[in-house]
Amino acid sequence: MVSVTLVSGEVPLMLSLRLFLPESWTGDVARMDKAGVPRALQDYRTKPEIALEEIDRVIAAGVRFGCVLADAGYGLSAPFRQALTARGLCWAVGIPRHQKVYPDDVQLIFPVAGRGRPRMRHVPDVTSVAAHTMLEGAKWRQVSWRKGTKRRLTARFAAIRVRIADGAPQRIGSAGAQHMPGEEAWLVGSIARMANANTISRTYQPTRQSRFWLARSKRAGYANRLISNSRKSWAWITLRDDPGADFTAMP
Repeated sequence: MVSVTLVSGEVPLMLSLRLFLPESWTGDVARMDKAGVPRALQDYRTKPEIALEEIDRVIAAGVRFGCVLADAGYGLSAPFRQALTARGLCWAVGIPRHQKVYPDDVQLIFPVAGRGRPRMRHVPDVTSVAAHTMLEGAKWRQVSWRKGTKRRLTARFAAIRVRIADGAPQRIGSAGAQHMPGEEAWLVGSIARMANANTISRTYQPTRQSRFWLARSKRAGYANRLISNSRKSWAWITLRDDPGADFTAMP
């Protein structure tokens, strides 16, 4: 299922629920007809493609919201992120820890050709690294935002500007095929902390509760708001862990 939920603070309102059909279904027309799947919905669509259709439908209906949130199942899709940006939307999406990124000051240069013809294409002056590696040297800040069933919900957050490695693929010397730097975004990481841990760590110590996001906003200072307004992040994570509730719009 692909769901769209409007969230205000910690209050969710379901707006849409769309059925996702895997290729094992869309490749069997007789099976879909027997199940009553409308012909207009029988073509295969990925979950990010369905989500984009729902975004357009919700916007066309007059719904207004501040930020699109989605889990890593959507966030790892470069076309999905790029489509949100093309629509002028602010977004924050989960990503796997191995998502490749560049520092925000990466430069495109002409490599020096040892022999043969001069190089005709620019290459980055540094190689891309995994998101969790990029955050190793970041400053982590502790945030506590609400009381849970047993203790206050507390986590450490860090945010830095990066260029997403989702540009055109290109062979870069000994590094082989690499994605070129794409758009600039915030890379945000969070690590769950116990409520009585009141120190601020400046180092990265990954745990099973580590989470990573990429975020884009038209406004300066968005990462600080994303970190400090952790109640919304908590609401999104809670919704995401519910069956089918994996795509969210935040006012």
